[in-house]
Amino acid sequence: MKIHRLISILLIIETKGPVKAKELAEKLEVSTRTIYRDVDTLCEAGIPLIASTGPTGGIQMVDTYSLGMKQLHEEDLLHLYLSSAGIKPTKGELALKINNALLKLQKHIPEKQKKLMDSAQTMFFIDENPWWGKTTTASCLDTLIQAIFTKTTLAMIYSSHSQSIRRVHPYGIVIKRLDWYLVAYCETRKAIRTFKCNRIEQATVLNEHYTVPASFNLESFWTVNQQQFKLNCAQNEYYPVSFQLHKQDTDLLPELEWLRSEEQDNNLTISANLFDETYAKRAILPLLGFAEIIAPEPIRNHAIALSQQLSARYIHLKLHER
Repeated sequence: MKIHRLISILLIIETKGPVKAKELAEKLEVSTRTIYRDVDTLCEAGIPLIASTGPTGGIQMVDTYSLGMKQLHEEDLLHLYLSSAGIKPTKGELALKINNALLKLQKHIPEKQKKLMDSAQTMFFIDENPWWGKTTTASCLDTLIQAIFTKTTLAMIYSSHSQSIRRVHPYGIVIKRLDWYLVAYCETRKAIRTFKCNRIEQATVLNEHYTVPASFNLESFWTVNQQQFKLNCAQNEYYPVSFQLHKQDTDLLPELEWLRSEEQDNNLTISANLFDETYAKRAILPLLGFAEIIAPEPIRNHAIALSQQLSARYIHLKLHER
């Protein structure tokens, strides 16, 4: 959004001093022309920006003028960056820190810009929840981010098709649409691994520090390894199970990794990844009372057998009561 870009420009200029328009354009991934338009917007809002030429020149504020951004602590700037990157939790300590940093910044923004920010909040609303079912979230996000920035070893309980305890050195987080991934060195595997954040059931920061190798680059690692990561998931942790239920029963669904859903009349057909056949046979138990398992055939047959066993048990109990 433009308002985030304007704030970023002010942050960079006040903390670094004169900055070339080309450098700003590269940092914010826009054209130089867009930067000049943004500077004009800021000037119209009453912020005295000037441009000087020469090797040490660039866009800067006039002498003696300050928005007070230098009063922001390093942690405040970090949380402003996380917010502008889309990392905006609604609960917990991290959400509080981000809100506090934004409040500090807003105290020094001219009235016209404050009105623009307030107006934007009334005109845009992002609902990340799917129409049906629950969105899976990274419940340990605060802990993961703390470990990354303090370079502290993390002990975590990780659950895919089975549960395991891992000690890892968190190197970074990758956000791909609504999926969050932790990239970390795993002490058990003796290698850098990718962990899906919503499968981290519990995380504890340990009093042990580590060093990220100088050769490691998060973006490069992800670019090179994401294809292999997808292939590994497809081979080792991919077992789609389809089931159908009435729309009004979606609130009864446990948290599942949805692959796709299709609505027809009052029914919803869902395909979910249940990792492997053994896990799937356990995972369908909560669904039997309100959903019909459609595929694959081994899981459908297992559901039929379970239903028959339950039916026979209750018939036996009923006869016994008589």
